[in-house]
Amino acid sequence: MQQAIAHPKKLQSRFVDVWDAEIAHRLVENAKVPLTAEIEAAIMAFDFTKLTWLDAGRLVDDPACKAALVKWFGDDPGRAPRGVVPAEMQDEESSNVSQFLVLYGAKGPDTYPDAASAAVSPEYGRHFTDQRTRFFDAEAFDRFYRDSTPADYLVTFKDEIYLDVVDVHGEPHADGLVKLSQVMKHAGVLQASGILGKHAGPQVKQGTCHQFANEGRLPWHP
Repeated sequence: MQQAIAHPKKLQSRFVDVWDAEIAHRLVENAKVPLTAEIEAAIMAFDFTKLTWLDAGRLVDDPACKAALVKWFGDDPGRAPRGVVPAEMQDEESSNVSQFLVLYGAKGPDTYPDAASAAVSPEYGRHFTDQRTRFFDAEAFDRFYRDSTPADYLVTFKDEIYLDVVDVHGEPHADGLVKLSQVMKHAGVLQASGILGKHAGPQVKQGTCHQFANEGRLPWHP
């Protein structure tokens, strides 16, 4: 195959020459696909110089293979990068941020009509920034492992976090900020299983709880 790819014009002609004998009966189960004029035109129009080949070493290094290597060979995908917290509020965090503003206003002494007012608040500015940092660390974690591990790994990780914190979230709390604080403390020390649990720092597990709040699964206030 490596030699064939090195000669794209010959490979192109070869496709047409061997179609009936070697290709037509392999495309559809229990059926034979004849070489029509339309198919032949598509073959001849295709740029065979775009084809390449992968040996075992190059295949292992291909990012598209990472999830399979993790699943079948126990490969470690590595640690996810930290999140980047945008200066401006993003649509993806809007529900969570809105909940913070309600909590801060209920606690007083002021009300907070928007994220900018919370960010510069002497009482809650640091708290607000810390929660956004956790949220975006969890978002970066998700993006990294969504691409580098099988799909069910991230689902399992989130299910474990949810089931570990849901009872703490549901306990009676003096107010929403106390609820948030207790959930953050619990999430920070819990241990999830598997390769994702190995790489999930406290801020990621806490940020995952903020994702749950953002989705409405575990809101910070009624």
